[in-house]
Parts: sequence; structure tokens; C-alpha cells
Amino acid sequence: MTGPFEQLPFEALPERPRRPHPFLALPVHERELESRAFGRMRVCWRELGRGEPLLLVHGLMTSGYSFRYVVEPLAERWRVIVPDLPGAGDTDKPAASYAPERLAAWIGELQRALGVRGCRVVGNSLGGYLCMRLALDDPGAIGRLVNVHSPAVVLTRLRVLNAALSVPGARRLL
Repeated sequence: MTGPFEQLPFEALPERPRRPHPFLALPVHERELESRAFGRMRVCWRELGRGEPLLLVHGLMTSGYSFRYVVEPLAERWRVIVPDLPGAGDTDKPAASYAPERLAAWIGELQRALGVRGCRVVGNSLGGYLCMRLALDDPGAIGRLVNVHSPAVVLTRLRVLNAALSVPGARRLL
């Protein structure tokens, strides 16, 4: 048995997850989206359930796969839509700036394209931050927002971290 953060060789990764989930069996939906920030691009998402739409927005360096264990239970009540943000998962990776304001606007464009503007949203980490930006820029875009572990003030946190790392010996200590 290994610990939670023990690095293993790639060959040691299990073929299937220890705890089963239906995420990879869900069909991948895709469509072309004309985005002001990213141009014409292919967008991919997974969807399960019926009822009012619930959009799940993943964080940085992940994909919609990060919601694999909650899609099925949420789909008992909601039409759960789990997109991959630009540059992540199966969605195109345009050669463009991925600045937060551009990604936030893209979420709004996706909502309009899917006909779910004003829906409820769960945003995780960077996804929550992007959804907060979208809600501030376009108050009608999000009906209700559940924000899971996202930074409220990204730039301040980065400035503090940068300042801390500029102290002589701090990098070596960390």
C-alpha cells in the first residue's frame, strides 16, 4: 500500500480507478463555438441527468474529470453539464492568452451557446474565481454560485507569495 502523495512509476498506475465512477462512460458532446477571446474553437463537455441545468466549472490544470464522483449523484436532480475549459481536457487548446477575464467571458459564451444562461453553477478553484468574475461582469449569467476553494483576490495572493520567496534563503527553506 502506498501513501497519498507517494510518487510511483507510470507503469504502476492502475488501469481503472479504485473507486468506480461513470464519468468516462458518459458521451462527449462537442460543438464549434465562436469566441471573442479564443476565435472559432471546438468545445467538449459531458452531460447527465434531467431538470434544471447545473454547470460545473473545473479549476486550473484539471478538466471536467475532476467532478467524476459528483456527476451521478447531482444528475438525480439536475441536468449536469461539465465542460472542459479552453486548453483543458478534450476542448481545443488555442494559441491565445488564457487571462482570467477571457476565460470568464468564454464561460458566458458557452452558457449562451448551450442555452443555459442564468443557470446554477459550481466552480472549483480557478473555476470558482472565473465564475465570480463572470457574475460581476454579467450579473444575469449565473443564477446561483457555489464557490469551492477559489481565491477571492488572486493578484494579492501572488504578490504576497512572490514577496515571501524574494526573502534571502526562503526558496531553499521551502
